[in-house]
Amino acid sequence: MNPSTRGPLQRVLVPVGAGVLGTLAMSGVYLGIVSLAGSPDHALSLFWEDRALVIPILLGFGLQVGLYTLLKTGLYLPVHAPAGGAVTAAGGGVSTAAMVACCVHHVADVLPLV
Repeated sequence: MNPSTRGPLQRVLVPVGAGVLGTLAMSGVYLGIVSLAGSPDHALSLFWEDRALVIPILLGFGLQVGLYTLLKTGLYLPVHAPAGGAVTAAGGGVSTAAMVACCVHHVADVLPLV
């Protein structure tokens, strides 16, 4: 499908939807790791305590996914241009690593039980 034949609503909804899904997926990774190290209640309380750090990371990752989708689908380009998939994967990997590094010290709480 030629990008110029796509409607203006699709040009906005597709990248925004992908960004929201990316944010939700990263939130799931964060809450899942903390829940495994502690409990779901602890995960939510830690999220609330660290919200000033966690929310910008989540939103930044969602923005990366949305921009990648915008470039990859060529919604605003007359011709399909190659997109930087490696750059997005690296950015997503760094965001995930930051989330894990933030929570990995809680694994030490579980070690005596193991």
